[in-house]
Amino acid sequence: MTRLPRPRTLWPLAALVGLVVAGPFAPRPAEAGVVVLKNGEVIVGRLREDEITKTTLVLRWPYKEQTERGEMSIPRFRVRWFDAKADEPTDEYWEQHGEEYIDEKWRPLYEKWKLRKQARDETPVEDWFDPNEFLSRAQLSTIPVEAGTYKIQSPEEWDVTIDAEHGITIFTSRTPGTDGFHPRIHVFTTKAAIGQTEDQMNWIEAEIARAAGPDGSFEVRERKRPRTRANGFDQEIVTQTTRFDRPVMALRKVHFRRKYTYFFTAYAHEKDYSKHENLFRACLRSLKIKEDERGSPGRSRGSGPSGASSSGPGSRPASGGR
Repeated sequence: MTRLPRPRTLWPLAALVGLVVAGPFAPRPAEAGVVVLKNGEVIVGRLREDEITKTTLVLRWPYKEQTERGEMSIPRFRVRWFDAKADEPTDEYWEQHGEEYIDEKWRPLYEKWKLRKQARDETPVEDWFDPNEFLSRAQLSTIPVEAGTYKIQSPEEWDVTIDAEHGITIFTSRTPGTDGFHPRIHVFTTKAAIGQTEDQMNWIEAEIARAAGPDGSFEVRERKRPRTRANGFDQEIVTQTTRFDRPVMALRKVHFRRKYTYFFTAYAHEKDYSKHENLFRACLRSLKIKEDERGSPGRSRGSGPSGASSSGPGSRPASGGR
């Protein structure tokens, strides 16, 4: 007859099982991460502890509903707040930054936090800030500038120059910034090229880097994932170019369409960029491309920047950021 081990003999076995469960074969905790930029934009992805440094944060995908693979390196000086264990702004965020602007999508969370805080403190809760106060800081002219293939609103009290010879629309601030550099916005178009969007972006970045000169430098600070549109793709990046010891940051968005490629670039000195970014993005949102209008001859659902179907070769963008 087989004898059962004494109870005290079972404890080492149980301990061994416990070590195995807690060891290399134990499931890793789910990764999360949320970053709130100083301009109020909220980015959710996987934020690893070993990729949080004094200078950058790295968000990765796929994460939840975002199934495409990609990553984004975010400079710390552009970050208002982050949490590597959450995927939405927490009570800690609202306590520290509740009165600062944030993307409207997250406002209901703030309202719920205010109610909880009111219940705890039994004191009246201040009203949410007036959004018109924020919007007034990014005031645009009510009359858009018509440029044939597109139209766009200029910032109020900025100078408007239309360079017909080179086909460039230029908005320039009348107030100089750091080192006397005037913030400015350039918009222009070129005939659509044939080729993959990723290859075209690589060529564009190489040309910008070349323009920095042998003694200058160029760096892509942020890169968003390409977005598919009915008539092509959009790619947004934030760059820093240094020439003659002057660092200039730029919000750049390239709209690849069937007939034309549209370039939007908004520049400011690195020290002034954050305070102008909301204005830059408001101006970018006002850009209306005529090819995107319903009934436009160039508008064709599913077509890429070269005019080929998005499912065909040579027109599909990269699947994620770098």
